Amino acid sequence: MSRAARTAGLILAAAALAAPALAQTLVVVAARGGNLRERPDLTAAVVGRVESGTELEMVDRSGEWYEIVVPATGETAWVHRSVVRLLGDAAPEPAAGAPPSRLDARPDEPGSEDPRAAAAADDPDDAPPPPARRGWASRLTAFAGGALVTGGPGFAGQRRFTEFAEEGHIDADYSRGTGPAFEIGLEYALGDRFGVAASLNLVGGGTSTTYDAALPHPLYLGRPRRATGALDGLSYGERTLHLALTYRRPRGRFRYGAFAGPSYGSVRVELLDRVQYQQSFPFDEVQVTGVPPVAHRGGGFGYNLGAELDYRLGPRLDAVLRLRYHRLGPDLPETAGTVDIDAGGLQVGAGLGLSFR
Repeated sequence: MSRAARTAGLILAAAALAAPALAQTLVVVAARGGNLRERPDLTAAVVGRVESGTELEMVDRSGEWYEIVVPATGETAWVHRSVVRLLGDAAPEPAAGAPPSRLDARPDEPGSEDPRAAAAADDPDDAPPPPARRGWASRLTAFAGGALVTGGPGFAGQRRFTEFAEEGHIDADYSRGTGPAFEIGLEYALGDRFGVAASLNLVGGGTSTTYDAALPHPLYLGRPRRATGALDGLSYGERTLHLALTYRRPRGRFRYGAFAGPSYGSVRVELLDRVQYQQSFPFDEVQVTGVPPVAHRGGGFGYNLGAELDYRLGPRLDAVLRLRYHRLGPDLPETAGTVDIDAGGLQVGAGLGLSFR
């Protein structure tokens, strides 16, 4: 093969390799430039402008929209196809006797602009009018994810009982460990940045306790026997409904936000009921044989607040990192004794968000 043939082959190969890169470059052809939007939707918030003739790097596509890199910031945004075309593509030729189309009209040539484009001159996108809204469902976003929840501060309980015609009691200090949590919810957008959300939060885990009991003496009044110990593996669970006002702010593919609002939930927790023991004359000491727990359930109001970071995986799908703190003060039944319990804790979790727009 001659040198000239090899050179021509290299040039053709380089051109073939360069073609995909050129195919990913857009040029703004609308006379008035175009808007850059937060999402591929003509109702989405405008995050910037590009002028006619600007070259843009395309990173993704969704229907009639292109996701591009904003030259000034390096972040990403969406532009409608009516204001751009692929660099290197020939502009469409108008039919004989027909006025130029919106895409190839030039503002410096009087009379060259399509009357329909002139009628749309007030549209800053030089794009078709926005489609009719699809209803309230287009404002909804669903979320599902898992988390780990810290135990938070412990709680104390005391149960009194009567034995041998005298009152005894068992005092217990409970501590919670880190446990799993799961959350599903919906958010409704009130505008570009604010919304309202509702979610169901399920928290699991367990508690451990140390106890100190005073057991009445069968022969003497005012001479209780003392029993102490520890117990692990008690069950604990929460079911909580969170309501919140949300705030979101986009930044390229990321969106960060915060939320806060009231909560209502129920707690199911196992608490020590009484000490089982053996004794023998003179009954001054006891041998503990068991400390059976009893499950109690109660509900109460509280609050929740947190922060969130979303990363857009696609036009409708987001990866979500969420930090939430909530606190509840449930009221347990009288049979549980005197229990001062603060439910809730700090949750760190991740999940997926799905938009219905």
